[in-house]
Amino acid sequence: MPVCDLCGESEDTLYKCKKCGVSFCEWCGSIEDGFCSDCFEEVEYDEDEPEQFEAGEDVFYRRSG
Repeated sequence: MPVCDLCGESEDTLYKCKKCGVSFCEWCGSIEDGFCSDCFEEVEYDEDEPEQFEAGEDVFYRRSG
């Protein structure tokens, strides 16, 4: 069984970080974003990008700052 590079636990499924390439388990990173927990903390989102919020069927945008 593969082993997570971050926690050392054997897991059925591992994911590869888009930034640094380490293999991480579901507990050691953001599967949706594709980053391990170490890189996820470093990822800076562009402040010019509006944040998107969904409420029912409507979509709302808010500029940060």
